[in-house]
Amino acid sequence: MDVVLTELAYQLDSIPAFPYLVTLHVMNVSAGLRNTIGPKPVSWYYSLILCIFASFGGSTLGYFLLNKHFPILASPYFIPAAIVIWYFMMQKPLGDLLYKIFSFPPIRIMAICASAIFSQRSVTSCVDMSQEIYPGALFSALIIATVSGVGGLIFITLDIHLRNTGAPVHIGGYLKLTLGLVLVYMFLTDAFGLFWGPFLGSKEARLITTTLLITNNVLSYMLGPFNPFSPFEGLFFRVVAPEVTYTSGYGPKKQQQDQPEKEPKKKNN
Repeated sequence: MDVVLTELAYQLDSIPAFPYLVTLHVMNVSAGLRNTIGPKPVSWYYSLILCIFASFGGSTLGYFLLNKHFPILASPYFIPAAIVIWYFMMQKPLGDLLYKIFSFPPIRIMAICASAIFSQRSVTSCVDMSQEIYPGALFSALIIATVSGVGGLIFITLDIHLRNTGAPVHIGGYLKLTLGLVLVYMFLTDAFGLFWGPFLGSKEARLITTTLLITNNVLSYMLGPFNPFSPFEGLFFRVVAPEVTYTSGYGPKKQQQDQPEKEPKKKNN
């Protein structure tokens, strides 16, 4: 069993970030931005910057907090690939055709899996580097890794609120999911010092957390509110914003109060 787990973990880590993971990840983000940008027109450079920050903002924030070089600058292909994909996904009429092709379930599921792998690499790397730089500072590792996991959604959420587009917001549920996966990774690698050494290696722990994230994201895409992994997603919003009802997978829906219908005025004879 250990040999199989190690082999699978090695195969997962051997998937190159470029072109496979980055291409599918940016396509997934661009497709999501088509729904969140809203009806208000935005300039092309604003849309491009938002796409880049939504794609690589999490890892950028995490590495910035660790005073490390930004991963998007580590490869000369990341930003040019993001610009090309953004152009073809956003421009009409080609973008509409590509969006319909990308909405085909097998392709969309592949992109969801690639985004999960790309995200977990950044999150787990931030945990490992934080433990090396600040040994024993578990809270710092937890915060930095969680920010790295939800950083892209932070920029999207800021855009939604600043421009008041009314698009769905998913950051609360994903924040709790990322926090839980970081805790699982830290437990498996014995960051808390509960065992006489690591329970699993970093690669094997990354494989487990990535599998959990892929399972949750694919089930959310296929089942929506019936995803068994998210029964408590609305708890965060009920505590923070009780005046808003949040439905799993569909974002905020403001409660509408029933207003009495106005009676028509009677004409005086």
